[in-house]
Amino acid sequence: MFRVVLLASLGVAAACTAETRRAAQLPAAMEPCTIDTLGTVARCGVYEVWENRSAKSGRRIPIRVVVIPATDSNPAPDPIIPFLGGPGDGAASQASDFVQRGGGRRDVVLVDMRGTGASNLLACPFTPPPASGAVLDSLFPGWLIAPCRDTLSTRADLRQYTTTNKIADLAEILDWLGYGAVNVSGGSYGTRTAAEFMRRHPERTRTAFLAGLMASDVRTLPLEMARSAQTAIEEVFSMCEKAPDCQKAFPRVRSEFAALVDRISKGPVPVTVAIDGKPAKALFGRIGFGYAVRGALYGELAQWLPLLIHRAYTSNDFSWFASYWLVRGTWAWTEYPVGLYLSVVCTEDMGPASEDSVRRATANTFLGDGLYRQYERACADWPRGELPASLHEPLHSNIPALVISGTRDPVTPAAYGDRVAAGLSGGARIIFKNAGHGGGPRCERMLRLELLERGSADGMASGECAKTPGPFAFALSGDPPARLIQ
Repeated sequence: MFRVVLLASLGVAAACTAETRRAAQLPAAMEPCTIDTLGTVARCGVYEVWENRSAKSGRRIPIRVVVIPATDSNPAPDPIIPFLGGPGDGAASQASDFVQRGGGRRDVVLVDMRGTGASNLLACPFTPPPASGAVLDSLFPGWLIAPCRDTLSTRADLRQYTTTNKIADLAEILDWLGYGAVNVSGGSYGTRTAAEFMRRHPERTRTAFLAGLMASDVRTLPLEMARSAQTAIEEVFSMCEKAPDCQKAFPRVRSEFAALVDRISKGPVPVTVAIDGKPAKALFGRIGFGYAVRGALYGELAQWLPLLIHRAYTSNDFSWFASYWLVRGTWAWTEYPVGLYLSVVCTEDMGPASEDSVRRATANTFLGDGLYRQYERACADWPRGELPASLHEPLHSNIPALVISGTRDPVTPAAYGDRVAAGLSGGARIIFKNAGHGGGPRCERMLRLELLERGSADGMASGECAKTPGPFAFALSGDPPARLIQ
């Protein structure tokens, strides 16, 4: 017993020594802070940057920074820099989720990029939920866009919240913290920021872990959303047909889904949803339905889609999809920085598109052109920043990189990852079967740590984890758990 206690004490002492030593190397403004319910101590601080980096005058904005120190007695000098998705997720604001990311060997540096978290958050004013009788169909309601823009413009130049400026902020912050080479890790939109960091700072990028890749050559992303989502749901249908229990329970899921799309395409359908905690009647349209289905395709809810489709078809009731749309929409407009999202997307992802290209891109898809038109209208009234030509150029690099995609990703399909991987001579390409947006099997974390320790991606695509399909079991009864809906 004594020996166990002694060893445990020595382990704590080593960890404290490593943390103390690392803290001494950080700027004095990085002060101790507790980041989770377990009492994990990190270093937190604020670094100010010019909002308009080109002019270097006018407003300065605070950037929230959290450093989770390595606990190893001999820590590696190169930290991990997670780039989160959205665009709109703030890394520092989710510090408790990253405690184990470094495996004890490396610091984890979390930054709320400008416009996110505690860094001049560009969240729109609180929007009350719809009233009974409302039409649930619009992702970006026109009557909300202008008030949101005008309110945020009183404290932010919305043209300055771009990927390029975020990367420039980060490089400045890393210099302030005293770091040299770093390991970048990006998911979804975070792969764009990671790729831009690799492009602009190759000399200080040691490794890159990229999951759910945004392809740099996609100039009008909302135009491709309909086809990507259609490809993903076709993959789910194929998986159901190959699974005996699913095929037996839902033998006509394709035709049932087509019938639902046809029905709602003729006009909004009546549904019952919870508004202010009470059942309320509303109308539900095709854009809302398509957006709900697309959202379910992102993760584990895809396993419930055949059942949910079958129920809606047999009962002629779209209420579950309407309720899910309402949860997603309410969250976006009340908690998410929609202003930051639009500043990035309207500047970087809404390139020119002819009417003919819109028709061809959205034909024979369950989303149709509705979602694209929503983005088109929102961006028509939103300030756009400067778009560097390099942002949409293919990335060519020999930085060791692990490039991961899922076969049923509804927003960044595997084809995007293929195109990015083609320019990474030091990269390894992994496509996880059965996986959705940026998520593979649990051994994905092992791959991340292996890349960090080896500093090379050579041979990683041939390992056991890379060949292991993600877990996927279709639901045949019951209701989706609340955690998948919230």
